[in-house]
Amino acid sequence: MTNSNIPDELEVAPGFTVKLWKGLALDPDVPKCADWQKAIDIFDARVRCRFLNPVDELLRLEESRPLKTFGFTILAIDFLVIETLQGFREGVIDHTSKSKHLITNFLMQWTSFTARLPVKADAHGYACKIYKAYRCALHHSGATDGAFRVGISGPMVDFKTDHEVKINRSCFHQKLKREFDGYLVDLSKTDKRELRCNFRKKMNAICGLTEMPHGHAK
Repeated sequence: MTNSNIPDELEVAPGFTVKLWKGLALDPDVPKCADWQKAIDIFDARVRCRFLNPVDELLRLEESRPLKTFGFTILAIDFLVIETLQGFREGVIDHTSKSKHLITNFLMQWTSFTARLPVKADAHGYACKIYKAYRCALHHSGATDGAFRVGISGPMVDFKTDHEVKINRSCFHQKLKREFDGYLVDLSKTDKRELRCNFRKKMNAICGLTEMPHGHAK
């Protein structure tokens, strides 16, 4: 079934409409085809043009400024991208009450993050700290919690103590872009069928399509 409230001419990404998406034949068992590449291009444009590129512009603009004050905005956008990307990975349509699950799962699977954890650290516990002190604090109150700081130098994440952390927002953003690029590559791999099914489910929902139990959109 379809959601008639979503018009075919609506752009789901710059230059790509709902009608175009509906016309794609996306068999998860046949990833090496023109329609799957078009589907990946749509998602690439959706995330890159709306979120990743604007952050790149903020970083470039800040290079000539004596005071580096865009860190909160940059991280707020990047955490939005993290939740979005994990929602596509897992095929989660409604993110209500699922933000913590999605963001902590992403962080625990992100080698750039786990490589920075203290030895024998509880990855889930630290991911929850980052979720609460950065994502929630930034999105809900426009600040970070306590000694959870945002910087422009050093490693991507520096866990000085359990309650004192610094994120290098420039490094964080660059490594997030690499993770995003890796996801796009994974969507074309023959052994990533479930990833494609989840991706298709999420994009179909955005375009007003509902998938039947066996995985075909109606």
